[in-house]
Amino acid sequence: MTTKILFYLSLFVFVCSIQAQQSDFATIDFTKADSLAKAYKNEQLTNIPELTKKLTSGLTTDVEKFRAVYKWICTNIANDYGLYEQNMHKRNKFKNDSSKLKQWNRKFSAISFKKLSKHQRAICTGYAYLLQQFSLEIGIPCNIVHGYARTSTTFIDKDSSPNHSWNAVWLNNQWYLCDPTWASGVPDPKTGTFSFYYNNGFFMAEPQLMAINHFPVDTQWLLLKENPPTFTNFLEAPILYGNTFEYLSNYNTPAKMHYEIEKNDSIVYQFTLKKQVNSKDIRLFIDGGNGPKEVTPEHISIHNNTVTLTHSFNKKSFYDVHLYIEDHIISTHTIKVHK
Repeated sequence: MTTKILFYLSLFVFVCSIQAQQSDFATIDFTKADSLAKAYKNEQLTNIPELTKKLTSGLTTDVEKFRAVYKWICTNIANDYGLYEQNMHKRNKFKNDSSKLKQWNRKFSAISFKKLSKHQRAICTGYAYLLQQFSLEIGIPCNIVHGYARTSTTFIDKDSSPNHSWNAVWLNNQWYLCDPTWASGVPDPKTGTFSFYYNNGFFMAEPQLMAINHFPVDTQWLLLKENPPTFTNFLEAPILYGNTFEYLSNYNTPAKMHYEIEKNDSIVYQFTLKKQVNSKDIRLFIDGGNGPKEVTPEHISIHNNTVTLTHSFNKKSFYDVHLYIEDHIISTHTIKVHK
């Protein structure tokens, strides 16, 4: 069976992954795969089949092969934020004119392909396309998932156009989610510069966690059969940062970005850690208008890596509340406290 036939047949596989997550591969040692990705750093994209052979040489399992090509993409392709802004501006401008939108999409495809092949710079669609091409070379079905993504600098409402793309990969007879764009590093919207910083949390990311800030146009790619979130749930969710995916396997509450409570009422955090963390390293920074100040939660407990944290608010005000683990910001939400 050829790679392409295998890929297209895979599109009809019933999506049944409820627990597909990074921990499924906890016993796999990715040292060799990662070292191959590093060994061929700065290779050009002039011959993807040949580069794929180099990156997967000596690897015996599909997940190791996928890891090698995924890690290479994340550590060699720079995020072109200026190109992303240009594309979103045009797509929003032409969203009600299908003819002009089609013309722009055609033009943009040529622009983005040139940026990717000649300069190894891309936006999310370039990352997702490249991961799909590498995966097909090694016989691993990999879909591009189009949808919406939320960050601290992104505004999305029900009328917004889709603004992000990521991947679903078929391994061990189930689908897994990856986001090579967000795993690659941090673009600076103000300067347009990009800094490589590999975030392993977006490799086989937990579907429940992904759904908080990734919402696919085709909701089957949530990979959640039971109680999947709605688009409204997604729009109302708190801001999660990239660090969340490195530290947490799930984030339950607070489930919304904005809350209104009465004075002396409490907000409860509950989330699950991927690894053991000292309770003293889990902190809140609260900004009531005079800058963020670290506060000690009134209650915090950790049981089987599930953290429960409670804090009450005894003054009327509007607060930005930031959750930190160690020195890394995890989430942000706001609270309006009434009398």
